[in-house]
Amino acid sequence: MRRPQLCQLSILFAAVTLAGCFSATATVVPRVSGRVVDITGAPIAGATVSIARADSPGEKSREVRTDRQGRFQRGEERRWFLAVAVAAHAIGPEFTATASHQGMQSTPKRFGGDLLKQQLFGVTNPSEAFDLSDLMINQRPSSP
Repeated sequence: MRRPQLCQLSILFAAVTLAGCFSATATVVPRVSGRVVDITGAPIAGATVSIARADSPGEKSREVRTDRQGRFQRGEERRWFLAVAVAAHAIGPEFTATASHQGMQSTPKRFGGDLLKQQLFGVTNPSEAFDLSDLMINQRPSSP
């Protein structure tokens, strides 16, 4: 990096810090786990679990497949941003998880909607994990 660019970056960093902003991360999608079963309680391997924001139906959902025991797990997804150094709480988004397999699906299960934890400099503890237990596939998808 050339010296003028380094100087400009240093000035920008100083200005942002003096303005009370710090780099932070926020959870976009929390850690989620559970199991997909049929109406008899038998696990379903290869089912797709779609995780979507309840308040943003147009946003692309995140998908994960179940293993041989019908279990699924999706890691936390974070986003970096500049946070103002003010003590404040915010309510995070609410999500739905829906399992589907061979033309059948589960009833959507809602989770989330809790207080967000800003993670200054991205080095604090991860957000809460949600264990959705069993998603039961028992119905045909509803028509739009």
